[in-house]
Amino acid sequence: MKIGLRAARWVGASTLALAAAGVVGTGYVTPANACTASRTLVGGVPVSVRVDCVAGDQADNFLTSYDTGSDSYDGAGADVLNLVGGQVGDGFGAPPPTFDGPTGPFLDESDFVIETLGGDDSVTLGSSAASPGGATLTGGIMMGGGNDVFVMSAGSIAGSVLGDDALTEGDDQFTVSGGSIAGSIFAGGGNDNVSITGGSIGVAAGGPDSVGLESGDDVFTMSGGTLAGSVSGGSGDDQITITGGSIGGFVAGNDGVDVVTVRGGTIAGGISAETVNLLGGSIGGDITGISGDTLTINATSLTLRNGVLFQGTNAVGSNTATNLAGGGSQNFSGFSAFTMQNGASMRFSGGAQEIAGLLVDSGSTLFSTGAGSLTRPGGGLGNLTVTNATLNMVNGATGDVFNVGNLALNGATLALDVNGATGLADLISTAGALTATGANTVFVNLIGPLQLSSPSVVAIAPVAGEAAPANGIASPLFTVAGIPATPGALFTYTAINGPSGGLYLLAVPTEVAAPTATRTALDASPIDNVTGVVYDILNDSILSNFGLLPSAARPDAAPNFGIYASGQYARVDHDGFQVSSPLVSGLGPSFTADDFSIAASVEFNAAKYFGFDQTYGLDLGMFGGYASTDVSMDPTALFPDIGDGENRSGMVGGYGLFRSGTTYGLVSATGFFGNTDINNAVLASTGTYDTAGVAVTGTAGHVFALGDTWRFDLRGGVLGVYFEGDAFTDSMGNNFGKSRISFGAVKFEPGVFATYQLEGGKIFSPYLRSEFQQRFSYKNTSSVEGTEFNFDDADFSASVSAGANYKFTEVWTASAEVRGKFSADSQTLAGKVGLKARF
Repeated sequence: MKIGLRAARWVGASTLALAAAGVVGTGYVTPANACTASRTLVGGVPVSVRVDCVAGDQADNFLTSYDTGSDSYDGAGADVLNLVGGQVGDGFGAPPPTFDGPTGPFLDESDFVIETLGGDDSVTLGSSAASPGGATLTGGIMMGGGNDVFVMSAGSIAGSVLGDDALTEGDDQFTVSGGSIAGSIFAGGGNDNVSITGGSIGVAAGGPDSVGLESGDDVFTMSGGTLAGSVSGGSGDDQITITGGSIGGFVAGNDGVDVVTVRGGTIAGGISAETVNLLGGSIGGDITGISGDTLTINATSLTLRNGVLFQGTNAVGSNTATNLAGGGSQNFSGFSAFTMQNGASMRFSGGAQEIAGLLVDSGSTLFSTGAGSLTRPGGGLGNLTVTNATLNMVNGATGDVFNVGNLALNGATLALDVNGATGLADLISTAGALTATGANTVFVNLIGPLQLSSPSVVAIAPVAGEAAPANGIASPLFTVAGIPATPGALFTYTAINGPSGGLYLLAVPTEVAAPTATRTALDASPIDNVTGVVYDILNDSILSNFGLLPSAARPDAAPNFGIYASGQYARVDHDGFQVSSPLVSGLGPSFTADDFSIAASVEFNAAKYFGFDQTYGLDLGMFGGYASTDVSMDPTALFPDIGDGENRSGMVGGYGLFRSGTTYGLVSATGFFGNTDINNAVLASTGTYDTAGVAVTGTAGHVFALGDTWRFDLRGGVLGVYFEGDAFTDSMGNNFGKSRISFGAVKFEPGVFATYQLEGGKIFSPYLRSEFQQRFSYKNTSSVEGTEFNFDDADFSASVSAGANYKFTEVWTASAEVRGKFSADSQTLAGKVGLKARF
């Protein structure tokens, strides 16, 4: 019999047809290069045929049927086709196996399809040691009626594999673990079973299916292998289970009440079935066709496309312990109920979500951003219940709205964006009733410019038509806090009820030191850095001119010049400033500043130049240099990261040193100008601003001789500083006003020095010096959004310096020093190296 049904499914022009063969006689010898064939006779009538092809065999196509006139066989028996090697197809030239009979050979070229026809037939394609790649078929296979078995572990088929013919059906079984089928598998009628564990299956012409289960209550399982196209269930109640492998198209149950279960593997398209169980794997399309049965999601690893649609008719679904929010958003249509439980997560990104009743339960989190609604499939708004779970609307912008019918909160957590400056927040808009039981929490993510001057009231879950209250009594069912490590943590909050039962937020600024702490540290640090390196330059001038710094003038040089260069590195650990504002006061965070500075000066001996050096000394100097300060803020209980930044400044100045015997006086003025880059982690912002400052000093001292080697230098003086940072607006729109630091200080600086002559005219001079400083009239201010803050730290400090100078040529002297400075609020450890020249 010829193929009528499914004729359009075949791929390729050459296929092989095999029916049973009538045989005359009792034996047969296979011709060279042809497969072997044998028959089974019952009462002299052929009832089945067996064909074996092994390595090296080649056979042309076989006749589709056998009919002797008095004897006929239509393939109703249990035929066997066993291919473990060789090639079967049109045009090989080797004759097929034949049996002599009245009308000649009964196996001959025909329609290029292997037809085992009726009966419980068996087709096996495998491999052998002699032919590890298996057999090659240039056509396809039709197993016809009966309960047939198809097993393939190797080889290749250029066409498709059909379970049934046009007239009969059977319960067939298909198992593919290797090899390749260029066409498709069509199971046909009956309750068939298809199992794919390996190999590859293509798509027959006219596609799109790689596997068509067709009519009957079929079972499909796949744990490996590759399907180029789709899997279709056809009519009947089908069971489709995928645990591995790759499907290039969709998976559809089609007619009947079908169940699709995915535990692993990859499906490029979507799924359509009455019941869908998503327990793992990757799915590239939508999940549709769900009925009043179930959508079950319960996976440790499940990948869905962003914006996936779950669609059904009066569908019921659940998500258990599965994180879907991390992979994008989800959309729902046609659901009467859906439950999130046991730590599940999902994300809505606006639009209508057709779920009549949504329960977010037991540690689960629903993320909702944009303008969204929960709607009933028949019209109206759906109801939302959040029990011991979280509704998170945080995305860094207000304006998100989630419209619901009734809202029930029980041990719920709400996370919202709030803009205190505009009085706007994300809204859960309730058209029906809002009920709350248990202990509920609202977390606030504060965005936009800070509102620090006064309390503000912001709606977060208003009831339709309700007027916002100006103030109110705190709701005992809600605890409100700023999300840790965000600007929201700077405020204390109270949840208050509106006149119709809506929920509002009363925000009062309380912790306001953190937003300004990084700037204050960056402004204060350059002052100490610049004045420290200038002090080194001035100190070198004093020591050199009084013989405490080993140097000598060349006798042939007139006028006399001195050059001093010094660089230092310092690390400052500060315990934080005391902060006060019109609303609050407290201690700001601690920080560390790494200071680097380098400066050089040229000094002119004016007394010698003008000829009065025998009576007095007068040295005039000019200097310039560079200073940089890197500040890193320490974490606090609310903020694991406060911020950091860097100030880079150039400096220029001059000084005059007057000497009379061993008594001296020195005055200096320094200007420094820089730029600061700031990273404010509290406000999640960055900024840059210019800085400028001036420092003036006045010092008087006397040098006492302590024998031939040691000298005692007793000096004291005053220091005055003014510093200013420009106003700027950071990247989040917060307006920072000008910062100003000014103070005066008196200093007392005793020190001892020794001078030791070494061989070759070299001189070694160690020293030990201390400094005691008391500030007065200290003022340190800055402002944010019009609110001014004052900062203060310890006014008294003491330092100890130890170092040595080494004169290694007539002109050049090298120096090194370590210094520790201490106050009630800060500790500094500094190291410096210097180079001096006198000529």
